[in-house]
Amino acid sequence: INKAFCEQTGYTYEDITLDTGIRTSSLIPHQYWSEINKLLTETGQVENMEIRTARRDKTKLDLLYYCKKLSIKNRDVYLSTFADITEKKKIELELEYYSEQLEQLVIERTEELAVSIEELRISNENLNIQRAELEQTLLELKNSEKQLMLADKMASLGLLAAGIAHEINNPLNFIKGGIFGLENFFHENLPIEKQQEAFP
Repeated sequence: INKAFCEQTGYTYEDITLDTGIRTSSLIPHQYWSEINKLLTETGQVENMEIRTARRDKTKLDLLYYCKKLSIKNRDVYLSTFADITEKKKIELELEYYSEQLEQLVIERTEELAVSIEELRISNENLNIQRAELEQTLLELKNSEKQLMLADKMASLGLLAAGIAHEINNPLNFIKGGIFGLENFFHENLPIEKQQEAFP
């Protein structure tokens, strides 16, 4: 495990590494394990699996989970990477909520317009007054439609930006994890003079 893992989950290095501590696998709820085991058996890796778990303080934590089966000294080991997507999930829920609210607003405005048209048909004597009200209602509806389109564009742009950032971050985290693993491997398994050659 690394520093980012400790910061994201709230667990300390000692919580994970001591014999009395927990295993990193216990952070993944049981309902995900059948799919993880199936993928590791069939392909030797897990990619982009969304997992909902909890930090040490029991607060919700949404993760994107990656795992690769490796063999070191004829022993199977698993390199796991977690990417925190809790904020992304929160934003997605907020965007969904605002989208539903905007749809409801459009429906309400459309119903108001239908009522205005019916009143125009029934009350001919007030045609001029009602026409001004209808034009005002139509203007407000157009403004609402423009705002809805702009909000939708901004929501799409936000999702695109989050996706691009996520796609850039994944390989970087994988590379960092690989370097950390190699450094530990070199420290534990190579003589000091060989380490000098290996580190570059």
